[in-house]
Amino acid sequence: MSGVVDAAVATLEELSSHNVLVRPAGVHAVGSATGPLAGTPIVVKDNIAVEGLPLTAGSPALEGYRPTRNAGAVQRLLDAGAIVVGQTNMHELARGTTSHNAFYGPVRNPREASRMAGGSSGGTAAAVAGGAVPAGLGTDTSGSGRIPAAMCGCVGFRASASRYPGDGVLHLSPSADAVTVMAMTVAEVAVFDAVLAGLSETREVPELPPLDPSTVRLGVPRDPCWRVLDPEVERVCEEALEKLRAAGVQVVEVGLGDLAAESFEVNVSTTMYEMYEYWSFFAQQHLGCDYATLVTRLGSPDVVEAFGSLVDGSPITADHYAALRVLKEEVTTRFAALFAEQRLDALVFPPVPMTAPEVGAETVTIRGREYDLLMATIANETMAPSAGLPAVSVPAGLAADGLPVGIELDGPTGSDRRLLAIAELVERCVGPLPPMTR
Repeated sequence: MSGVVDAAVATLEELSSHNVLVRPAGVHAVGSATGPLAGTPIVVKDNIAVEGLPLTAGSPALEGYRPTRNAGAVQRLLDAGAIVVGQTNMHELARGTTSHNAFYGPVRNPREASRMAGGSSGGTAAAVAGGAVPAGLGTDTSGSGRIPAAMCGCVGFRASASRYPGDGVLHLSPSADAVTVMAMTVAEVAVFDAVLAGLSETREVPELPPLDPSTVRLGVPRDPCWRVLDPEVERVCEEALEKLRAAGVQVVEVGLGDLAAESFEVNVSTTMYEMYEYWSFFAQQHLGCDYATLVTRLGSPDVVEAFGSLVDGSPITADHYAALRVLKEEVTTRFAALFAEQRLDALVFPPVPMTAPEVGAETVTIRGREYDLLMATIANETMAPSAGLPAVSVPAGLAADGLPVGIELDGPTGSDRRLLAIAELVERCVGPLPPMTR
């Protein structure tokens, strides 16, 4: 193994008490020696197929299941030279935002072990933010890649709809799920984006487009995306906006009307319908059981409750689902109009309203009011999956408790490279997070 890979394996071992991995892969999957990612160690979330390794989506219900081929995204990274050194822990079946996995253990935040890593891609975020690997893959249904990136202190990028291959993924919601990239810097994300999007067939990776800050126009949707925030999250994100203004960026207030609420309805209700349909089929085809039996084999109480609530039938009917598909098209069209009419490069807002809560928390108190943790963490995160928007969470700074705060940019569909260039500008303006001490 190269020194870089040796170091990655060693650091992952140091993070073992944080339950970052479901299983180490060593150098199981070794990519091309000449591609743009040659020798780069990565981790892959345990719901994305790596040929020859188990694929369990963080669940005892899938013990023994092995995919017969790499996921399309994994194959592209291997072809570019990446090396898979581990499969990361996650919220069981990706149905949650805490990565409090009852079977493999809760993923702990690399900056403070008593705090959660977020989810559902918590293991990948913790491995990257913990310094084990330069980048890794997660998935994002309702923020599952951006939420843990914000909580752990790394960059999390969800690309425009269908930009990356989606095959070989164990889904929660096939129409909402997207493979996501996490890395410590936007520049690293940009390299992985080029490979995953098929923009780099050689060692040459296209650079991000040049950016004049005075040409960048960001919209601040105060209502609802800035309405319910922990004071420290609000402070850090407001300071980030001020730094962007000082750099010459146009920062304007915008109204979303009912777009955020409709996006939430599309994402949450569609996920409820599709997770029942998908897992009913998967259980029959690959596990030799029906949906009800699958539920009895799950390990995490919150996931048992969520999946179990559908055993006697989903409240989302086929007619309701068809109406949601129509609403999704309308939301997509209206977001495109909003960006065009307001001349916006992106919307900017905090991805989550608080820093990482304690491991095991199910509620969060913000400004004296208690909220359900799942609903609070996805409140700002459903616009991108519902409208197919690219979205990136960038570390904005540390709160007074020493935990990371993220700031998110959601851009027009297809604007991925410009959005990453803007994210890199944000990164330069706010500066890097202070290094961790282990």
